[in-house]
Formats: sequence, structure tokens, C-alpha cells
Amino acid sequence: MAKINEDNEKQLTPDPEQEMIEEGAHLHALLNYLTERVSCFAHTQLLCIKDCLQNSEFAKSGKQLGKVAKIVNSVRKSVNATSYLQRKKRTLRAQNVTRWNSQLVMLQSVLKDHEEVNAALTLIQSREKITNQDYLALSELVSVLLPFKEAMQQVEGENIVTSSCICPVVLGLLKAMEQLKNSNFHYCQKLAANLKDSLSKRLLPYINSPDNRLASLLDPRFKNSWIEDDVEKEEAIGLLKTHVARITKRVVAQRMKTLQKSQSYLTSWRKA
Repeated sequence: MAKINEDNEKQLTPDPEQEMIEEGAHLHALLNYLTERVSCFAHTQLLCIKDCLQNSEFAKSGKQLGKVAKIVNSVRKSVNATSYLQRKKRTLRAQNVTRWNSQLVMLQSVLKDHEEVNAALTLIQSREKITNQDYLALSELVSVLLPFKEAMQQVEGENIVTSSCICPVVLGLLKAMEQLKNSNFHYCQKLAANLKDSLSKRLLPYINSPDNRLASLLDPRFKNSWIEDDVEKEEAIGLLKTHVARITKRVVAQRMKTLQKSQSYLTSWRKA
């Protein structure tokens, strides 16, 4: 939109305020295509992990995980044990109930050098020890949970775009769990299978969301590389073309409407 100068030359000058209003209308037209509301992806992913861990053999027996938590607490309370590990450049991390991955961080800190942890336990005359069986079982658990930690880092962020990561992340997790399910695990093979089933149930709807698919296609980091099937690639490209055409049509119509209002305003002014 433009306005008339107050001088008698009848020249048109841009009206910044009106231009901002018009641009806001164009933006609103674009946002009309993003009205689908979905639940928080990161929270849904957390539910997959939580459900499977609660029903796993680790949760039912409560032995290894509880044992590690007890060992960490004992070492951290002891000045001698803590000083010993610090000299060995080792630090044990306690789990935090407010952070989902703190249990994983705790396990990694213990398994990084479990022999040194056992030496610290001997120093404080503790009866608890990390046995070879504990080490194998917990190492498998870490291998299963680690892909979820990496996936969560991709989709968490306040100042970066994360919706475009959802489709590649879900497909990556499904592939990782399939590989772990078919591995030679002795303790966590069933857990990996249950996680894959839970992912399929809870997270596949995010892949089927047109908004998430379009976001991944438009992200230069991914484009269509996350789609393996050629037919699905063509369908995704067709989806993108359709939405671009619709948005273009809506924006052009909105601009034409604005132009008509401007012309009507000018015509009324000239007649006056």
C-alpha cells in the first residue's frame, strides 16, 4: 500500500506500517498450511524408552541397574575413593531423576573403566563389585540406549530447526533397533525388539505427517536422502510440488487482493 504526500505534487510514497500489515497477511496465508497439531516428539520418544525399560529383564530383576546406582553413591560419598578415581582421571556420574538420559550417563561412567571402579570399591572395603556378567549385560544396554541419546540431541533445541530431523531420526532408530535385534546379544536382544515395536507404534505417525516430510525434504542436510525406496521418493517430491503450488496460488491471490485495494483507494482519492 502507498499513501499520498501532503504536498500538492500528488506523489506516492511507501507506507511502512501498511507494508508490515500486508507482509503479515502473506505470512498468515503461509501458516494456514501448518495448522496440524502433534504431540511433542521428544516426549513420545521418551515414552518408548520408559515403557520398554520398565518391562525389560533389567527392571524386573532390578539387580544390575540398582547395583550400579548403589556403587556410584558409595564411591561419591567416600573421599578416598573419589580421590583415587580423580588421580586416575575418572569421574562417576550419578543419575538424575529429572533427566531421562542420566541413567545412561551413569552407566557409561562406570563401564568406561570398571576395573578402576572395582579398585576404588576395594579401597573402601565395599562388598559390591562389577562382575564380568554385569559388565557384558550393562554394555549391551548402553549399546541399545545410545542411539536414542544421539537422536534426542538432534530433536532438542530452542534456537534451531528440529522438525526436519524427525523423519531421518525415526528411520535411523528403527534401522538401529533392527540391527541390534538381529545381533548376538545375550541380554538385550529382546529389549531391542520391544523398542523397535514401540517405535513403530508411537513414532511412525510422525513420518506420515506431511509437515514433517516436507520439512525434511526442504532441509539441505537431508533432502530426500532419508527415503530409500524410489517410489516413495517420487511421491515425496510430488507432495512437495503440490504444496508449493498451493502456497504460491494463495500468496498470489493475497497480493492481488492487496493490489486491488490500493487501486480502489487511489481511484477514490482521484475522484475526490
